[in-house]
Amino acid sequence: MKKISILYLLSIVFLSCGKKEPLGPFPIKKGTQLIYDVENGELQYQFWVNIQKASEKGIDFDWKMTDPVNYSGKISISEQALKNANRLFNYFSNNSSEKLTDQTSVFLSYKVYDELVNNERFSIDVGIGEEEFIRRNELFKEFKIMVNGKEVNLEYYDANNYENNHVLRFAKIGNFPLIIQMHLDFSVTLKEVKVQ
Repeated sequence: MKKISILYLLSIVFLSCGKKEPLGPFPIKKGTQLIYDVENGELQYQFWVNIQKASEKGIDFDWKMTDPVNYSGKISISEQALKNANRLFNYFSNNSSEKLTDQTSVFLSYKVYDELVNNERFSIDVGIGEEEFIRRNELFKEFKIMVNGKEVNLEYYDANNYENNHVLRFAKIGNFPLIIQMHLDFSVTLKEVKVQ
């Protein structure tokens, strides 16, 4: 009986070790919806991102801006851009379908993430030319969002351009460096995630 129990226990341990669980409080996968609050001058609206595909080969998403803007479109981030791009696509046109090969949007590339986390500084073009962002020294733990109606905290990094007060906050969700907040000449803040 003891031999059977030990074998049973070992098989459960091996099965659970082989399972890949998403890192973070939600997965980046088809059906995940990211909802950001946007402040752009006098305008306030939401920016909805609906993930259509997410893998190391690239990310595709549909996006929509709510009243009073009411724009929508599609973004496709190539594998090469997801690996190496140091430019962000932040200025959207209505009914557009963008195929990004040297830019990312909503997500940072692995290269930018690694440089900021490991070397604490990197030059990024957020849409108006390259500028140096410097990561603050700690991993913060208190970024509150709602995930399927439940409040959770994200661990995140904070990088700043001290010359113009631009701020970039990002978190590693699964294998993907997700932008959770930006303050440029507009501000976006992740508020809610819905996962199907």
